[in-house]
Amino acid sequence: MMAFQRAAPGQAHPGPLRLAKGGFAWDIEVEISVPLRQKFPAGFDAEQIARLIASLLRLARYAYLIMPVFSDQACSVAAIHGREPLLRPVEVEGRIVSVGTSELAEIREDELGWVKSVWPRTAELMNKDRRLAGALEALDACTVNGRTSSALLLAWGALEELFAQGSRSEIRFRIASNLATFLAAPGPDRLAMFNEVRELYDARSVAAHTSRNSDVEHLLRTFVLLRNSLLKIITDSNLPSGQQLNEALFLGKEL
Repeated sequence: MMAFQRAAPGQAHPGPLRLAKGGFAWDIEVEISVPLRQKFPAGFDAEQIARLIASLLRLARYAYLIMPVFSDQACSVAAIHGREPLLRPVEVEGRIVSVGTSELAEIREDELGWVKSVWPRTAELMNKDRRLAGALEALDACTVNGRTSSALLLAWGALEELFAQGSRSEIRFRIASNLATFLAAPGPDRLAMFNEVRELYDARSVAAHTSRNSDVEHLLRTFVLLRNSLLKIITDSNLPSGQQLNEALFLGKEL
């Protein structure tokens, strides 16, 4: 909405108000209430917990989810309360992924159970290792509508942080071998994963060194790599070290 006069302290804007066509509007289908004065794992505050739960739901299955607004009142209270709610826009851009099927339009109980079981330890892992926190942020951001090349570089930046293990030499080979070792069992599947990661890293290099926009397919395949890596890290509560990855690669082990 467009207002044409400043609001008095604690009051809504006076009329006239005009609809800002071409803006954004969301139907809120799900509400999560986070208590403000409760102590959370890793010292997270209520807003960080809400963002984490949204990220984990997107990670689990529902990549299309958008968290459009924070409110200081529950919707059921705001509808009848005399005080105006304080509403703050959070995520307003659309995403390149959509619901797709009616099955995905409903959040499943088992997925909620998974989020319930992992969010406390995920908060602790994020607090312990900023690479995980950055990777979750990148996963959320790389599916927002925008320039595909920028999103692809963002996703690969997260993968490099997780799997380059501090070395910047032979980075294409190192990331491909580490990712394949982490995500695939020894044998043909690991080799196929290694070749796929090298191909996708070449697409990342094109995005970094040319003005051409990237193929959406390359972005979505990279998104899947990042998603699967984060799922395994969070489920196992472990981000393997470079030594562990080397042992698994050269001794033919499965992580």
